[in-house]
Amino acid sequence: MKKYLLLSLFLIATSWSLAQNRRAKSQPTPEQYTDAIVSKYTDSLAVLTDFYNHTWTYKGKDELRNPFYYRLFFTPTLYSSPIKQKMDNDWTGLYNRISRPYSLLDTRDLQLHRDSALNNMFANFYLNYPQYITMMETTVTQTEGFRKEASNTAPIKHEVTLAQQIKPVVSQEVVEPVKVTSHRPNFWKFTRHNYSLTFTQNHRSKYHASGHLDNFQAESAALYTLVYNNQKRITFNNTLDILLGFASQKGDTLRKYSPTNNRIVMGNSLLIKAIKSWNYSLSLNSRTGIWPTYPFNRRGATSDFMSPFTSNLGIGMNYNPTFKPYGAKKDKSFTFSATFSVLSYDYKFVARKNLAAHNGVKGDHHHAETFGSTVTFRGRWIPKGGAYPITWDYNIYYFSNYERIDTWMTNIIGLKLTKHLTSQFQFNPSFYDSRIKKDGKRHIEITQTLTLGFTYSFIK
Repeated sequence: MKKYLLLSLFLIATSWSLAQNRRAKSQPTPEQYTDAIVSKYTDSLAVLTDFYNHTWTYKGKDELRNPFYYRLFFTPTLYSSPIKQKMDNDWTGLYNRISRPYSLLDTRDLQLHRDSALNNMFANFYLNYPQYITMMETTVTQTEGFRKEASNTAPIKHEVTLAQQIKPVVSQEVVEPVKVTSHRPNFWKFTRHNYSLTFTQNHRSKYHASGHLDNFQAESAALYTLVYNNQKRITFNNTLDILLGFASQKGDTLRKYSPTNNRIVMGNSLLIKAIKSWNYSLSLNSRTGIWPTYPFNRRGATSDFMSPFTSNLGIGMNYNPTFKPYGAKKDKSFTFSATFSVLSYDYKFVARKNLAAHNGVKGDHHHAETFGSTVTFRGRWIPKGGAYPITWDYNIYYFSNYERIDTWMTNIIGLKLTKHLTSQFQFNPSFYDSRIKKDGKRHIEITQTLTLGFTYSFIK
């Protein structure tokens, strides 16, 4: 019994002693906690520093490989290299000072380009913002702020310790289906798209088919040019020229207004490249009036829509040269195109039967057909590519079946006064061998107009 009592007393004494020791032990202070954290953080930094100094190597090929890019993010400093580059005639850059022959994968030219770009940036900064410069390059070098090994172009190699224990990750190629969408290029292009509204002084000669006229008028015109070019051998040119003007008739008791310039001209040409400036051509030229025209104080019309309508289809050669004046590679001031159709089919249709004989259609017919040869010239002149506000557009048509001649010419000289205000002078002679006047003779018809009005072009 005494043994159990003594054992119980011993256990109680031991427990009481441990409790007293635990109470006597002091708690850690906040300073001790901070010192412990700082010690562990410093040990971690030391481990990282040792890793990056002895194990890790940057293998990228971007700007980080060049250590001198750090100057962009460093305290504004006055460096000597930008000043030397601007002032020295024999500056070659840091990396080109290495006297060794060039190899296949030499990077000195690339480094020279990078150094030169950085120096230009710093030179501009010194010139425009000198107040932000806070230190000199000598201050940094004296405090050993620059690493000496940065001047060596060879990559820094270190012994690998920890990296050898890490198995490299094997990349797996993932092949995904690629959707390819092809778009066919658009070879069609509007090269000209003009509208104009003008006020005109108009004159027609005494022997003009529409009669003598001398007055003022208002005129509207539209010009469209659509071109197909597949950039290889085929070109398809399409031109539509619409012109309609009305003028007051002084002394005419039958009508107050009479049409003056009155035409629809359409040209189509298919060109296939032959050699240099020559092309095989298939051309179609069509022409008719829009509004009926009457002689002064008379009821009988002298022309009307589709009275006459002429169309000429020809096969031949086209000559489209490239001019090179003023020492330029290609001068766009003067464009010229000539088409020589050795074989042409000429078709004439007259809707008004009473005008058939007047337009050379024989017998009781509305149309006439013949074969012959056609020559057309078309061009534009813009002095020195637009240096002067003058343009000259011309179009010449000549057809002959070796018995008669049909020819006409349009000349439009434009003077650009403002962006949308222009003045134009038109001189349009024509000669139709099939038109015979009452005096039994054939005459040259001349239309001359001087206009002032508004012009707008959708395509420059």
